[in-house]
Amino acid sequence: MLKLWFIGILILCACCAVNAQQVAGTKTLFQLMRYSDSLINENGAEKLYIQFDKPYYAISDTIWLKAYLLNDPTYGLSARSRLLHIDIANDSNKVVKQLLLSLQEGLAWGNISLDDKIFKPGDYTLRAYTNWMRNFGEEIFFYKDIRVAGANESAWLINSRIGKDTGTEGIKALFQLTTIDKRPLVDSILNAELVTGKKVTSRQHLRTDRNGMVGMTFLPDALGKQEVILQNNSKSKKVIIPVILNRPEKTDVQFMPEGGSLVADLPARIGFKAIGEDGRGVTVSGVVTDRKDSVVASFHTLHNGMGSFYMQPQAGESYRAKVSLPGAVIRYYPLPAVKVSGTLLQVKNPPRSDSLDVIVAATPDYANASYYIIGKARGLTCYAAVVDLGKDPYQRSRIAKSKFPQGIAHFTVMTTDGKPLNERLIYISRPDNLRINVQQDQQVHQPKDSIALRVHVTDNSGKPVVGNFSLAVTDDGQVKTDSLNNDNILTRLLLTSDLKGYVEEPDYYFRNNDTARQALDNLLLAQGWVNYDPPAGKLPFEAETEFKVRGRIDNVFNKGLKKQEVVLLSTRPQIVMDTVTDKDGRFVFDHFPRIDTPVFLLKPNNRNFNVKIEIEETTPQVFNSPAIPIILPWYMNTDTTLMRYVKSNAQMQQLQYYPGGGRILKEVKITAKKTVKNSYNPNGAGNADVVMDEKELEQAGKKTWAQLFKEKIPGFHEEISFHGHFSRHYEIYKRYVILIVNGELLARELPRFDIIQFLSFHTAEDIKGLEAITSDKYIYNYLREFFPSQMIDPATIAFVEITTRSGDFKMEYTPGTYLYKPLAITWPKQFYKPKYTVKDTTDLTDLRATVDWEPNVSTDKNGEATLWFCAAGTPSTYSVIIEGVDGNGMLGYKRQKLLIAKPKPAVGK
Repeated sequence: MLKLWFIGILILCACCAVNAQQVAGTKTLFQLMRYSDSLINENGAEKLYIQFDKPYYAISDTIWLKAYLLNDPTYGLSARSRLLHIDIANDSNKVVKQLLLSLQEGLAWGNISLDDKIFKPGDYTLRAYTNWMRNFGEEIFFYKDIRVAGANESAWLINSRIGKDTGTEGIKALFQLTTIDKRPLVDSILNAELVTGKKVTSRQHLRTDRNGMVGMTFLPDALGKQEVILQNNSKSKKVIIPVILNRPEKTDVQFMPEGGSLVADLPARIGFKAIGEDGRGVTVSGVVTDRKDSVVASFHTLHNGMGSFYMQPQAGESYRAKVSLPGAVIRYYPLPAVKVSGTLLQVKNPPRSDSLDVIVAATPDYANASYYIIGKARGLTCYAAVVDLGKDPYQRSRIAKSKFPQGIAHFTVMTTDGKPLNERLIYISRPDNLRINVQQDQQVHQPKDSIALRVHVTDNSGKPVVGNFSLAVTDDGQVKTDSLNNDNILTRLLLTSDLKGYVEEPDYYFRNNDTARQALDNLLLAQGWVNYDPPAGKLPFEAETEFKVRGRIDNVFNKGLKKQEVVLLSTRPQIVMDTVTDKDGRFVFDHFPRIDTPVFLLKPNNRNFNVKIEIEETTPQVFNSPAIPIILPWYMNTDTTLMRYVKSNAQMQQLQYYPGGGRILKEVKITAKKTVKNSYNPNGAGNADVVMDEKELEQAGKKTWAQLFKEKIPGFHEEISFHGHFSRHYEIYKRYVILIVNGELLARELPRFDIIQFLSFHTAEDIKGLEAITSDKYIYNYLREFFPSQMIDPATIAFVEITTRSGDFKMEYTPGTYLYKPLAITWPKQFYKPKYTVKDTTDLTDLRATVDWEPNVSTDKNGEATLWFCAAGTPSTYSVIIEGVDGNGMLGYKRQKLLIAKPKPAVGK
């Protein structure tokens, strides 16, 4: 098994494929290997993959996901981390949603509701990671670009053509606008705005022709993102069109010599990559010329703008490439400078050979020395040797591929003091993947049929496998799952997670043909690699094994207090914990029960007010979305599949299900006023001039009540006077403010100066409702309630009603306490499966795009599992995607089709 394979690798490294006793420097090489491998074995990275039910979503839809956390280097499920962090950011890199999932033995699943109060139509990036993964940098985090469409995002469909305006430096944009049912928008006046970055840089008035065509010209921006916004005169309809340019002359072509450098008189293989303005590969060809303009090599792209070629660089020469770009455009690009001296590393990876051909060479001034060549995979040393170039400056060796696991291997040539000179990535293809077979109970099913799927998993030798998998069934009529850019557990963990930058069409490289294998080798020549080696010493971020509350108690001089008792309280559920600080004043609370909405009060267990509590909260890292090509909105250049999905999702939002049947309801727009649960407002909850409900207040975080009132209540301010004595109070404009907390008059409990302190101490986390009363129609009931026998002019007074979460008024001003509301763990929900019976005659509209989602498919000792679901309500073809991992780190992925045919006509009709 895989663990035994790694033990074998360590034994192999001890042998080292060379005569260790006869080569100088072998002892140092062994020390280097042992040190590197011990770091990996002790502090190896974690790798993360997440399967989603489908590649794109709509507003009010639900994202269903399954996370697999694996150990480097074995790829076994990781038990190191127990908490998974998920951040979702919009296209401005602002985090709009955070989740915390519980990992059990490396597995977690859950769902994310795309609430229209949080999510708007557009592009989002999901980032997932464990605290332990932060030790290795953001490059190893899991990123997923997600497009969220809106059913009401556009009342038009757009076909666009954007390109250079002939004869000018400007851009010509042509748009054809049609209605949802594909009828041209004829003779319509449109207002057009060009937005560069966040600034409107141009405004134009346009009119469509009889085909719905309209055009505009503008100047491109070299740096900022540009969009065209089209609206009708009433502003009731609007579309946003990203300006995606792909001018041939702006194509970027880079040349990467194998091993890192061009060295004079040493044969060179050079990889190249041509990328257009849109971030995608460009098909090019060309020749390499020297100073005399003589052709020394020719080249052409093989796949997605990448290719490679050979040449023999000469000392004192400089080279450039004459590149033929699309549109008959010719541009010249310099090749890297030729080094006078140095070393060479070439690795040839014949697809049908069981060995790698490795060449190490050097110029004469580098040849009289020994060097190390090290081959690593998944962080561990799989091959190591000392190369003595003093005997022969051009040495060739064959290395068995069986020494390496499947995936990317990283070769390095370095000096005997550990300085790297050359690097090369290659891909080892092995038949190690799990074999997954999914059988249906019958060949053809009809709408609303109950369908049973039997899963059978074996290893590559046919032995049954016990493993854990996730399975998604989607309707091909609404969801396109055949895109090569839809990566899977194999492409992510074996390829793209080890590479820097965007990989276009990752699934292409796993095709079983020579062209795909050659394209994969070109990709590894052109793309940088991600280093998973842990830094030496104690790592700054520890693995989170459970939810904990950490903090520190300091005195007035910010010095930690040792042996200080601290108490943690919670009302829902009722929890009372206590502990004692260590020598640095730090404390930890752990072993919590399941808490859906955690709110904790922490305080020192004595009457010492000259202390303060600080909580160690995990602050989200700055969100930097990886650079990927722009994804067009669903209404642009719309294909039938995506349009059906958006329209079906809009209909699904209007469905009302009943036991045994259902119906589609007409759209009803409800404008509901905000309300405050358990409010003591004598006018009735929510009857106030300013109302903030619980959801709004959750966004306020740790703002003090004073800060919150000043931000949310117009005219609220602190007033200071010196009429005979110093006085401080609050006013709303010129009205004196009286505060009510849970129906109690606060002024009766505290002097006015203490109210100032009270508002400055408590935070918005304490509150679930705020109501400000400033108009006469609401003030009269407050006067009757709290000042029934006093004559008070209602124009001189205002009330602020506070409803607290605890409902307890006795919230004393207690220095040293801390109210902590951490991010709650999101527990998974059950995917809804409708059940139909033979007797069902009610016309129930079922337009599900995700027909079934099974996040926890576990195979037994026979490698088998069975699951069922009901087909949706219309004939279609379904895509079934299942992927997962076994207990030995072997990965599996399978995609197949399922036919849902039209119902057979009744006999005699």
